[in-house]
Formats: sequence, C-alpha cells, structure tokens
Amino acid sequence: MTNVLVSGLSVGTEVGVCEACGFDYEWLLRYPSVILWVDKILLTKRTWDDVLHMGGPTESPFYRSVALIFQLLHSSGLVEVVDAGKVFSTDINDAIICSVENDIEALVSQFPEAAKLGDGEKVPGQIFIQGDEYCSPYLYSVYASLL
Repeated sequence: MTNVLVSGLSVGTEVGVCEACGFDYEWLLRYPSVILWVDKILLTKRTWDDVLHMGGPTESPFYRSVALIFQLLHSSGLVEVVDAGKVFSTDINDAIICSVENDIEALVSQFPEAAKLGDGEKVPGQIFIQGDEYCSPYLYSVYASLL
C-alpha cells in the first residue's frame, strides 16, 4: 500500500512541536500525478481542519480551489484523516526532535559559511541555510513525512 503524508507545520501541532499551522499542497500543483499512484493521502486531524477552513468565504479563489480538490479526494476515498499521536508515538516524536537538533548542529559545524544559527530566544531551532530561513518545527515536518 502506497501512502503519502501531507506534511507541513500542522503535522507537529498535534504532538506539541509547534503552534503554527499550515500544510504542504505544492506537490498537488507541481506533481498532480501523485494522485494516480497513491492508495491513500494521509492528513492529520489538524491538517484536515486547516484544509477545510482554507476555502472560507474571505479566502482567495485559489485557496478555495485547493480546499475543494482535497474535499473531492476525500469523498473519493483517497484521503484518510489520521491521529498524529498514533502515527508519531512519544518515542518516535522524541527521536525526530533529537535528529533535527543533531542535524542542525552538524550543518552549522560542517558548513559554517553556508549554515548559521538564528536567534534561539525569538525563534527556537532557527537556522539559516544560504540565507533561507528554516525552523526546527518545519524540519520536524519534513522528517515526519519521510517516516
């Protein structure tokens, strides 16, 4: 069975990684062929809630369109809403957080010209890689989607 987890900051909200929300829908726009070979598209409850509220009356037609696509996929049985706590047990959650922290430290020490730590008091786990900003919750979501 081929499953794809829709990642983004909302993946970590249910396991206490970050309060920010948001999900990655870029793959749907860039690679819609994913829909042809995937058995299930997995969304955490928080991500699904974000999808449903994305197309509200004050949102742009673009966001309403993305929400409509996900709703159609759900009604076709291609979307499964999962409990993030069951997918990411405490041990797995802790392992992902530890891996992100270790990798940030390794990047900064191995590539000091390209990778710089941000202000940890304002944004914990912030790192700049060649000027592009990342935060540890964003990296958590990438690692979680790989899992």
